[in-house]
Amino acid sequence: MKRRKIIFFEANEIPFKIINDFITTNADSTLAKILPKSRQYTTVAKDKSELSPWITWPTVHRGVNDELHGIFDFGQDLTNIDKVYPPLWDILMQQGISVGVFGPLHSSPLPVEYEKYKFYIPDTFAKSPKCFPNKVETFQKFNLSMARKSAYNVSKSIDFKNLFNLIKNIFSLGIRAKTLFSIIFQLINERIYDWKKNRRRTFQPVLAFDIFLKLLNESKPEFVNFFTNHVASSMHRFWAAKYPKEYKNMGLDRDWITKYRYEIDFSMKWLDKMITDTIKFVKKNPEYILIVSSSMGQSATTAKKLESQLHLKKPDLFFDLLGVKNKDWENRPAMEPQYNVKINLKKINDLKNILDDFYINEKPISYNCNEDGFFSLDFGHTNIQSDKEFAIVKGEKILLDNLGIISTKPDIGIGNSAYHIPEGALIIYDPKLKKVDKSSDSKTQIDTREIAPVILKNFGIRIPSYMIQNPSLDF
Repeated sequence: MKRRKIIFFEANEIPFKIINDFITTNADSTLAKILPKSRQYTTVAKDKSELSPWITWPTVHRGVNDELHGIFDFGQDLTNIDKVYPPLWDILMQQGISVGVFGPLHSSPLPVEYEKYKFYIPDTFAKSPKCFPNKVETFQKFNLSMARKSAYNVSKSIDFKNLFNLIKNIFSLGIRAKTLFSIIFQLINERIYDWKKNRRRTFQPVLAFDIFLKLLNESKPEFVNFFTNHVASSMHRFWAAKYPKEYKNMGLDRDWITKYRYEIDFSMKWLDKMITDTIKFVKKNPEYILIVSSSMGQSATTAKKLESQLHLKKPDLFFDLLGVKNKDWENRPAMEPQYNVKINLKKINDLKNILDDFYINEKPISYNCNEDGFFSLDFGHTNIQSDKEFAIVKGEKILLDNLGIISTKPDIGIGNSAYHIPEGALIIYDPKLKKVDKSSDSKTQIDTREIAPVILKNFGIRIPSYMIQNPSLDF
């Protein structure tokens, strides 16, 4: 088998339902044009724990499920895991394949051997803005800053210091004029319609994609991946606006549905623009194939208004009151309302004992920890007023505000109306393929653990013994 170069486009959590509905109403879109010429499969996540992207993407990248790779949270120390079950990009690089990495989950921090990659841009949960090439760091500083500001509600504030540095390097990074005009139009739109500020979540990956495209054209690695979460973010929030009839108990009014009904379509249109540019590159460079993949999907859950959600906003205060001083803990990346922290090994048992006797709303706080001192705490309790309600800590009542646990009002009036399901989507576009095998359609299911070994097989690399040895998928 002659090996092909691969662009692995990671479109987080998008199921075929969203794709098919989009192409039905957007017949001129690139997705509508390439889908009949592409092989299509429904991916199925075989992970055993609760489905989350920080769990399901390592399964795709490493070819084993969560029971083996053991990655359950952002901020975990992956040093030992990477030795036993290394990510796909590391295996390829070590075997002499030229690789470019742009933002897949758990790609931070920058690896020791980063100069062996064509480029390496870590994910948006990185603690440091370090990138390779280092010129991208001006973007990454701005990207990380804005991501932190808008972790739950979108912030309208702008990090002007990092924005100024980004502007100075904007054209050398590859950010295009049409992208800048779109961002300016978005900012003007926000002034007129305040609720449209939620669309900012889409424009961070739009900026990132321009940079990715320039790096791709300059270096043409044999394998490259790009990650975007913007459609997934929109689906979580606005599924009930697009599909109100899917809910038995609709707790959202007609005005809310009318206001937000096109938000998923908006995010999909920008995804389609990214796919358009990628297809142009693939057609110009037919040694490549394009793989668009999600690690799972989403579907409807509940549709109801949400007054507030609890978040740990003052961790210094929280840990101090729990007897853990600043020198004994260090923040780790997390997706709010989860909070991750690394604790001094001497303090592990002390903290566990306190958390085991810590109650909010008469229920024990949910947390996970490991022997390395990594703790993941789950907040997110709904409709609790932190200035009026108490936590019970070792039998003592403490006002939530005084613990640094603050109730935050969601800017769109709800939390999530859709959540994760095992079924996702995989689309393979080959510019050399004249005819698509009719047996390949979106009804054909594949295990997400098959993706890594089939990519290794494409490059003539021996499939590790822990991976599926005879994947049904093929290029």
